[in-house]
Amino acid sequence: MKVFLACLIAFSAAQAPTKEQACQDCKAFNNLIKDEAEGPNNNIVKAFLNQINIACNNTSSQPPLCQISLDQGFMNFWNGAAQADPEAWCESYTLCDSNSPSLFAFDHCGTCTTFTDDLSKIAKYDSDWWNAIWSQFTDDFCTNIPYFEVKYCRKEMAAFNPMAQSHLVDIDATLACAAVTIC
Repeated sequence: MKVFLACLIAFSAAQAPTKEQACQDCKAFNNLIKDEAEGPNNNIVKAFLNQINIACNNTSSQPPLCQISLDQGFMNFWNGAAQADPEAWCESYTLCDSNSPSLFAFDHCGTCTTFTDDLSKIAKYDSDWWNAIWSQFTDDFCTNIPYFEVKYCRKEMAAFNPMAQSHLVDIDATLACAAVTIC
C-alpha cells in the first residue's frame, strides 16, 4: 500500500498542471506583476533584463541587436501584463478558459514559485501547450517595437524557444524567483 501511495503521489506530480490550477496560478502571477509594477521596486525589471542580456550574449549571433529588441520586447510584455485584466491575459496564454473563477489575495513569492513550477511541468510534459504559451509570449514581446525590428525579434524568440523550454524543465522555482528578486 505504501508503495502504491508513493507511486500515485509521484505520478500526480509528474504531469502538467490541470487547466484550473494553471489558470489560478496565472492570474495570481498577473496580479503579482501588477503589484510590482505599481511599487517602487524596479529591481525585478532590472533582473529580468539582465537575464535577457545574458541569454543574448550566450546564444545570439548579434547580441547588441538581440538586447535592443528583446529588452524593448520585455518592457512591452511587462507593461502589457501590468495593465491587462488577469482573466483576459491568462486566456490569451491558453492558461484560462473564459469561465474561470477569480482570485483575490496572494503571496508574491509563493505565487511566483507556484506559477514557475506550473510552467516547468507544462514545458516538460506538454510541448503543444508550451508552444502555445511561447507563441503568445512572442506576440507580447514583439508588439509595439519599431517595424524593422519585429522580424528580428520573432526570429530571436523562435530561436530561444527550445532553450527556454529545456531550461524550464528542471528549473528550481524558488531560485528562479529569487534571481528576479521576487523571493
